[in-house]
Amino acid sequence: MESTKDVGKNVEANKYQEAIDKLRSLLGKIAFLFGYKENKHPIKTSEELNTLQELVYKVPYYEQCEAKAIPMKPIELYDEFKDSYTNCCPKCELEVDENYCPNCGQAIDWSKDE
Repeated sequence: MESTKDVGKNVEANKYQEAIDKLRSLLGKIAFLFGYKENKHPIKTSEELNTLQELVYKVPYYEQCEAKAIPMKPIELYDEFKDSYTNCCPKCELEVDENYCPNCGQAIDWSKDE
């Protein structure tokens, strides 16, 4: 049986996969709206133009989500209050002890280098 912590990790991983899938879908829609495959400009109405603008504005968000889904090694930073080094997220530099940073969502790679 999965622990509560494992269930939380799976939920978080599913969120990132959903974001990646949405990004791919958005990029496909953008390519279609720009006539990428037919080599023509199919935007005919202001509604289509608004849809394109909305999609273009969302792309950076989904790219960020995709980048955060790639696990990164934690960094060790000195904690003055604990008077020791702690494992921190490489993106936001806050202490982490899970597979995802609870602050920014960055995936953390805990594997040992050989």
